[in-house]
Amino acid sequence: MAQFALPTIHAPVVSAKERKKRDSAQPPKRSSMRTSRSSKLGMLSLDILYMILALLAPGDLVNLSRTNKMLRGVLLSRRSSTHVWKRALAGPAAFNCPPCPEDVSEPVWANLLFGEPRCTSCGSGDDTTVTYWELRARLCSQCEKTCLCRTSKVEGSDPSAASILPTDYVFDRNVVHSRIRKMSNIDCFEYESAWREDVQKYERLKQGGHLRGICGTRRSMQAAKDMRERVAEACVLWAAQRDKARVLGIRGQKNERIVEIRNRLLALGYESVDINHSTVQKHKELKSTQRMTDKVWQRVGPILCQVLNQLREERLAAKTLSQQSIVTARADQLHAASLRQDRELRANAVRLKVAQLYASLLKRIRVAPTSFSFLPGSLSFCGLSPPIAAILAEAHEISNDDIVNLKNVVASSLPSIRIWMLLRADAFRKCIPASWPKAVAPSPPLDTPLSESDVDVYAHIADLDLAVYTTRCRRHHSISRAKESEPLLFGLDALAHNCSSGPCQTIDLNISIRKDSHDTVLRILELLDLDPKAARPLDLDRMNEPFVTTCSTCLDDAEREYQRGKPSVLYTIVKGKARPVKSTRPDFRLRLQQRSWCPMNWRHAVMHMNPTDLKPHRCPPRSLRLLTPDEKAQLELAQKGEIRAYKIQSRTSEAACWGCCHCQVQLAASAEPHSSQVENWRPRTMLLHDVQQHLSDAHGIASGVEGTDMFFDRCVYRDERWSFPHTIFIKDTDTE
Repeated sequence: MAQFALPTIHAPVVSAKERKKRDSAQPPKRSSMRTSRSSKLGMLSLDILYMILALLAPGDLVNLSRTNKMLRGVLLSRRSSTHVWKRALAGPAAFNCPPCPEDVSEPVWANLLFGEPRCTSCGSGDDTTVTYWELRARLCSQCEKTCLCRTSKVEGSDPSAASILPTDYVFDRNVVHSRIRKMSNIDCFEYESAWREDVQKYERLKQGGHLRGICGTRRSMQAAKDMRERVAEACVLWAAQRDKARVLGIRGQKNERIVEIRNRLLALGYESVDINHSTVQKHKELKSTQRMTDKVWQRVGPILCQVLNQLREERLAAKTLSQQSIVTARADQLHAASLRQDRELRANAVRLKVAQLYASLLKRIRVAPTSFSFLPGSLSFCGLSPPIAAILAEAHEISNDDIVNLKNVVASSLPSIRIWMLLRADAFRKCIPASWPKAVAPSPPLDTPLSESDVDVYAHIADLDLAVYTTRCRRHHSISRAKESEPLLFGLDALAHNCSSGPCQTIDLNISIRKDSHDTVLRILELLDLDPKAARPLDLDRMNEPFVTTCSTCLDDAEREYQRGKPSVLYTIVKGKARPVKSTRPDFRLRLQQRSWCPMNWRHAVMHMNPTDLKPHRCPPRSLRLLTPDEKAQLELAQKGEIRAYKIQSRTSEAACWGCCHCQVQLAASAEPHSSQVENWRPRTMLLHDVQQHLSDAHGIASGVEGTDMFFDRCVYRDERWSFPHTIFIKDTDTE
């Protein structure tokens, strides 16, 4: 009879979702964990338990009160556990903490001083909680918004609320931290806040008119607040000392660990040069605070030894490098540097020779006074002629043939000089905005005795010499300090400007347009009743009319300018808060009883309108005005020295920036170029006193007129800040 095998029965396929549902329906398994050790404390008597608890630190008591209900009930019992908390707060583990106030229980005080950084309101334990000692709470960012209220938002902005209610300074967390670090004073982002419930209760009592009759008198409430502030100040000092001691302790543990590791490595035969390597000093094993025992060294030692072995191999490999290759590389560097130096010396010799030939050329020709300021410097002159540029590119020893070639090139360079001036004028003409005034007709030439000059381009560029064309040098703006005044260029000063930078000496001018200064010049021309389409900077210099500003901020700055400091309010830290204090200086009241005003030249007025680091605001052009008859009389008395005034010698009169319009004495008296002037040599002018003496001796002119008898070299920045007395002091009769 045939035998048949039983069929194999497979378990039904169950999906993961059904399996999870089936497992969740089963009762949970009982845990096999042992009974907690803290539950055994309930078997002890209270006397023994209190003796044990009295040996703990305040922070340990706070943490122990959160373990279970039994210990929490024992430690928070007001009658039986008070002595435990008092003994813990007075023990050495409390770091001499401030005593517990009368209106606060010992457990709450210990939690505030030694508890974990958890929010008092919601219990969150993140790193954003901040302790407010005067409010006696630790709050997170969310609870600060819901539980606190600024005292400045109290109805009616009552200042007495801050003197009665418990308050503390709360930092505005919405401000970006990177911006705060750049601020010089971040106190403006801290606001005095109080509990929202106290503020609401205060407003209700204030509306009911019963503020003086409840909770004691106002004097007692202020005394209670002062006591709270003194306790908060003591807590701030204690917390700072505790944090400092903690940091010093951690640092000492790290130093002990580093010293122990160093001694063990030296004992193994490693050298100090390898141990002091930055790779070893920055290793993570040296940053730990764990004590270095033999057991710990069994783990740390092999790690550091591996690093030291690699450093020693690299050091020995670098030391065994071929000295010949090092000497060869050094010799190649010295040879290349010597070649570059020789090449630069030969190029400087060519530049010096070109500058000398250029100086001799200027002494032979006649340059119109109106075009003298626009002559190119030696660096620009070298780029006018291709033969000179080719000799500079080759940088070989200059020969006699090269000298002859240079003489011929320099002697025939007058057309190139004129073209260079006109091309720079065309570049300046393209930079002027279309909305600015344009000269209707070319300005008449200046009244100068010299005629038939070899270099005279003023007739072609006179339409650009308007006072309303205000520009500045980009190079000076990029390298100047914030506290320095930015030099402004008016009219053709942009073409005469020729500083030592390369872009400023090319045909494409390195200038930028100043529209704010343009508006100020328009205001000045309006006051002087001059046409913007015809007024030149020389016309304003000849008038030399003083101006004053009516900007209130500028007037306050002028009154305090003699103090040589930025105007600010003095503050002192009193009980953790910034409060204004009164000055005790004997001359403080005298200085308040004095006023001053500052007359300004038109150039100084335009510069004064622009913001600086000491004057960050921009003055409106409408704030400028002319002097009244009384102010003109005071100015005359100040110039005569009959009233007190702060006067400084004008820089323009002390600089060598003047020339004679009747002859070429400034070119004849100009010194020959030397080796230190090969980069940007220009013909030097004379001092104002020397030019006036020359006019008197050589031409019989007692008092020369600018533009007719003498001219100003416009390549020099004309600083007229001290053309008038800088500060004129008068008595203020209103304060007496």
